[in-house]
Amino acid sequence: MTSAYTVTGTKTYARIVLLKEQVRTILRRTTQVSQETLQRLMIGLDRYWIATFLVYAFDNNNLCRGELTFEIDWDEYQLQMSRGKTTVTIDQRWENDTAIEVDEIVRLFNDFSREFNLRTQWRVRYTAAINSDPRKKEEVQRTLGLETAAPINWAGPRQGTSHQIPELPEARVGCYIVDS
Repeated sequence: MTSAYTVTGTKTYARIVLLKEQVRTILRRTTQVSQETLQRLMIGLDRYWIATFLVYAFDNNNLCRGELTFEIDWDEYQLQMSRGKTTVTIDQRWENDTAIEVDEIVRLFNDFSREFNLRTQWRVRYTAAINSDPRKKEEVQRTLGLETAAPINWAGPRQGTSHQIPELPEARVGCYIVDS
């Protein structure tokens, strides 16, 4: 008689470490972000300054045709921490410690960008607390080495979706495109 066994490997991470890994993966797989810039952006995560990471895909007319978003709800993060959920356990479905949802959205965004020969650019949105205080915002931008970007001009109406990551309920990843 032969028995079959399934071996499932798991890894456990500090919650903030796993959030940082998702951001690093998104930016490294979709843009030409430098390691130095990534290190500065991680400061923004450690201090809960950044609410959303965005990657835009622009055409030759500088019109936006795609947007990848990674949103962090810091209130939900604090709630998870207060409940003692300081660590997150993931399994082998998370390839290279990347959430399934992040992996799929990055693939969709990159395929779309390649198909239409679009160039990518990343941006961030600060939390409401940072945006509502001009002095604090200036300090944050100086610390992170960032400046206020020009508004986005869209090529047309966008369509898309976003997904919450079950293991990280404070995180949502989305993709929106102009399909015309």
